[in-house]
Amino acid sequence: MLAAALLVGCSGELTEAIVMTDTDLRIGSQIDAIRYEVDATQIGGRLYTAQLDLGPDTRFPVTLTLVHDGGPLGPVVVAAEALRGRRVVVRRSARFSFVRGRSLTVDLDLTDACVGLRCGSDETCVDGACRDVDLAPGAPAAPADAGEHACAAGCRCTDECSQPRF
Repeated sequence: MLAAALLVGCSGELTEAIVMTDTDLRIGSQIDAIRYEVDATQIGGRLYTAQLDLGPDTRFPVTLTLVHDGGPLGPVVVAAEALRGRRVVVRRSARFSFVRGRSLTVDLDLTDACVGLRCGSDETCVDGACRDVDLAPGAPAAPADAGEHACAAGCRCTDECSQPRF
């Protein structure tokens, strides 16, 4: 199973992936929200979504923490979309597997160079070029306090260790 959570100041060994998203797109004139989709159906979960509305005080990178709490470790597909209203301006995705007891970083930068570029079904746009959607196993750990945190709809973000369930 999979849960999305904001984790700050937690202790203990976690199996997690920290999705970090940065952008060179202008908030307001080009984008006004970032939506995440997490497809955990291949590990017994479901499709999860979370959206972060952007404002003048939004700091990048924004992060979404995915916590694995049992069962198969992968594959999981996560996508980040920059939105302007309901329209997807740019999308980036990655397919990965958790590593038991590790904190992985999944970088999903949403760049102007990828606006309008369409890639194949097993590809994603990285800096204006289509690349394989699969990430190499064992990505390095990311700091838990980087940037703004996105919480899933219906979840409350706190500074305490929490694991909201969907």
